[in-house]
Amino acid sequence: MKKYLFFLIVLLLLCSKIHTMDKKFYRTIRRGYRAIDCGNTTTVKKIVKKNKFYGPIFLFYAAEYGYVEVMKQLVKITGFDIRKTTGETLLHVAAENLQEDAVEFLLEKIAVDVTDNDGCTPLYLVADKDLNSSCSYHVYDKKCRMCKTKRENLVKAKKICKLLLQHGANSKTINSFGHMPLTQACPQIRKLLRKYCEKEK
Repeated sequence: MKKYLFFLIVLLLLCSKIHTMDKKFYRTIRRGYRAIDCGNTTTVKKIVKKNKFYGPIFLFYAAEYGYVEVMKQLVKITGFDIRKTTGETLLHVAAENLQEDAVEFLLEKIAVDVTDNDGCTPLYLVADKDLNSSCSYHVYDKKCRMCKTKRENLVKAKKICKLLLQHGANSKTINSFGHMPLTQACPQIRKLLRKYCEKEK
């Protein structure tokens, strides 16, 4: 009976410690995110230097929201060669979230046709993107007959596609699903991809 009681106490203490560590981890993540949003690179660097585990987490957050200055500081500590569990690189994340400045910066160090675990390139993720994905509500633009957010996203997507293509991205790279950017793109982006394909011939 005493033995079982001892194991129960040890188990409770372990659970309590894990819970405390969990709370500390998420508190640090939130603190880092707030610092990035405010452009406070000093705080972010301090957290990462203390524990490099946070480096990739903050870098992917910065890539997603286009915080280029934060990225410039963090890559000095972590390097560019980091990936998510899905195989996505910083370039994949920046391109998918239509962050032009971040894409331009990352193209200096990451291969333009780098693939994730599914064989998708950054160009594929932009071409295949749902341009309505960031619409919280739709404001209709009569002039171009589409949601204003979609129109803005389309302009951003075109710019990023053009940037990737100028750096030699292949619009005919087939992923593990048998799809390629040229076939998955919306009509407006497909027209741009075809134009570059014709130039290559």
